[in-house]
Amino acid sequence: MVTRSISAVVLVGAAAVFAGAQPEAYQPAFAPAGGSPLRADPTARLSPEVAHAVERLALVDLRMRDNARPDDYRIARLLLEQARALNPDDPELARRIAAAAFTSGDDEALIRATRDVVRLDPTDTVAQLRLINALIARKQTAEERLAAYDRFLGPAGESIDPSVLSRLSLDAALLRRELGDDAGFRRNLQLATELDVSNKDAASIALRYFEDHAPNDPAGLLELQIILLHADPLDPHVHRNIATALARQGAHRQAQRMLGNTIAIIEQVAQTPNELEVERLSLEAVWESPRGVLDDLNLFSGLLVSTAESQREQAETQGLPEDEWPDPEEARLPLEFERLRLILAHSIGEEDSARASLDDLRDSVLAGVAEVNEVLQDQTLTPEVRSQAVTDYMTLFMTI
Repeated sequence: MVTRSISAVVLVGAAAVFAGAQPEAYQPAFAPAGGSPLRADPTARLSPEVAHAVERLALVDLRMRDNARPDDYRIARLLLEQARALNPDDPELARRIAAAAFTSGDDEALIRATRDVVRLDPTDTVAQLRLINALIARKQTAEERLAAYDRFLGPAGESIDPSVLSRLSLDAALLRRELGDDAGFRRNLQLATELDVSNKDAASIALRYFEDHAPNDPAGLLELQIILLHADPLDPHVHRNIATALARQGAHRQAQRMLGNTIAIIEQVAQTPNELEVERLSLEAVWESPRGVLDDLNLFSGLLVSTAESQREQAETQGLPEDEWPDPEEARLPLEFERLRLILAHSIGEEDSARASLDDLRDSVLAGVAEVNEVLQDQTLTPEVRSQAVTDYMTLFMTI
């Protein structure tokens, strides 16, 4: 470590020479305990290019170490501070110093660097929040911290970004809840949701609190769920929860629409889960017509069979091996849809459809059991694969 420190001194001195400054204008790179790190002579105007070279050295040296220790980040910070003395108006360099200070555990250096970031880039709300939290964390008691929160949330914080104030208000709410101040908790929580509608944590906590304390107020619960939707409009779980709340109050058409949103969002990242489509069809059956949904399921079942028959004829015509011919008898609805088909057929007295659905359901279960057993008996498979087969086996029977 001493060797690396000497190297840092040599590098900075050399940079000064190449920039046209005198090496004696610099102090030692590592000051005595309690002292300040190296500062460039204010009369020496070193170019940003030299500062960039020092910055690159610090970063390259750090990235070459597979398991960098706190001391490594401390040395990197000290070198970055030398670069900053040469180029004091670079907010990105200040951010790198803050990151190195955080990793090395130097709270004082972290606060200094974060102050620089906030000064150079007032739009950096992350740095604002980190600086304020660091200052509040210095307070010794909970009462002192709450007083600090109140100051920032009052006139003294008018220039602070509302998104930062929202997070501060949420932190104050959680602290007041720990102290048993329920009224203060609710007051700060409400302020957090009002200051920034995108504060999902605040919206989620507000919803859970309302569910616990006012479970018989569906209108209030729906309002808070809509606030949560504004905080994260692309969360499919939020859309689905709103759909459930609407369905419980008889708003089936609106619930269908929210489930449609859920499916559309999930389709962006993965195939639509069968369970969601079944839920949507169930609502359609309640709101519109169970017979219409049953007819659609019967039609889909018939299309699966006719498609398999057509594919089998083509495979036979092309001379493909028989084990590659589709089997129309295995063309059945997925179990989730088959369950719904059976329930609808039985509920409206369509005995023929119910009997056909029950036969298909039985055949699907038996085929699934046979596939799982085949996996279990294959000794060439890993224990993990066979264990998963057992899970699938149990899930299969839970499905019916």
